[in-house]
Amino acid sequence: MTDEEKREHPEYETTGGYLKVLPFKEACKLMWENMDADQRQSVLELPNFDTDVYYDITGIDVRKM
Repeated sequence: MTDEEKREHPEYETTGGYLKVLPFKEACKLMWENMDADQRQSVLELPNFDTDVYYDITGIDVRKM
């Protein structure tokens, strides 16, 4: 947690954190950025994977990777 998040959510001391809510496409971007190359390749190799559909859903253009 950042210092700002700690100030905004003092209950983090009791609960050990707080529930951070992100917009779906932002969460997808963070997920993709934290995947290693093998994990990303596994996604691309899923049966019937469609880059256009994946982009529409996640906002991630895998062609630019």
